Amino acid sequence: MFNSRDANLILTIPIRSSQADTWYWRKEKMGHYSVKSAYAALIEQRGLQVSSANSGFWRKLWNLKIPLKIKHFLWRASSDVLPTKEQLRAKRVEDAQDKSFDLSFGFMNQSDGVVQWKQPIEDKVKVNTDAALFEDSGQYSFAMVARDHKGDMLEARTCCKQGTVTPEMAEAIGVKEALSWVKNKGWTNVVMESDCLLLIQAIRCSSVHLSYFDTVVKECKKLLCDLGDRNVILNFVKRSANKVAHYLARHTSSLADRTWNQGEINPEFQLVLFEDLKY
Repeated sequence: MFNSRDANLILTIPIRSSQADTWYWRKEKMGHYSVKSAYAALIEQRGLQVSSANSGFWRKLWNLKIPLKIKHFLWRASSDVLPTKEQLRAKRVEDAQDKSFDLSFGFMNQSDGVVQWKQPIEDKVKVNTDAALFEDSGQYSFAMVARDHKGDMLEARTCCKQGTVTPEMAEAIGVKEALSWVKNKGWTNVVMESDCLLLIQAIRCSSVHLSYFDTVVKECKKLLCDLGDRNVILNFVKRSANKVAHYLARHTSSLADRTWNQGEINPEFQLVLFEDLKY
C-alpha cells in the first residue's frame, strides 16, 4: 500500500493516547515558533544559503577551555554588542549596566560535561545510554550499559527499531527505555549518563514544549519522578565518556535486540570496556 519512504515516515509518528493532538512549529525541535527558524525556512525556500563563513571561528571559541563568562564576553565583543558608550548612544540609551548573564543558563550543573568515564562510588550503579541512526536501512537503535564501582558490567541491553527519527528523538527513546530498565531491575543510587545535551536540558527544563520529541521527554520526567525514592540522577557527559554505550548502539543493527551479561561479552566489546578503566 505504501512505498518504503512513506512507510518509514508513518512509523516515526509517536502514538500517545494520553496526550491530545496539538499544533507545533516543526522547524524548531521544541515545537515553538521562533523568528530565527522562520528566517532560515524562508531562505531555504528561496534556494539561498545562510552564510557560515564564521562558523569555524565560533566553534573554536565555544570549545576554548576558559570560564563561560569569558566566552560570553568574547562573543559579545566579536559581535559588536557590548554596551559601550558608542553603542548606547547609537541606541539612545543614556546609561545602562548589563546584568543579564546567568551562570545557571542551560540547566547545567557541576557534575555535567565529564570527558572521561569514571567508576561510580561504592554502592552506586552507573548507567550509560546512547543511540545511533542507520539511514540506509531506515532504522535507529539505542543501547544501555550498567556498571558497578569496580567497573564490572552488571548488564547491558541493545535494541534496534524500524523507522526514521531525529537524533534527539532516538536519544530520548533510549533514555526512556533505560529509566524503565532501572525501574524494573530495582536498582537504587543510580547515576545515568547521556551525551545528548539537548535532551538533558529538555528534561531539566520546566517549560512546556510542543513537539514529538517533548512527548518522550515528558515520559522521561515521569519515570524520574517515579524513581524519586531510588536516588536516580541524570547527567550530561561528552562522547569520550560514553564510549561503551556508543559502541553498542553503533553495532546494534548487526547484533540484534538482546541482553548482555558479563559472561557473554565478545573480545571486541571487552576491549572497549577495558579502555574505560585505563584512567
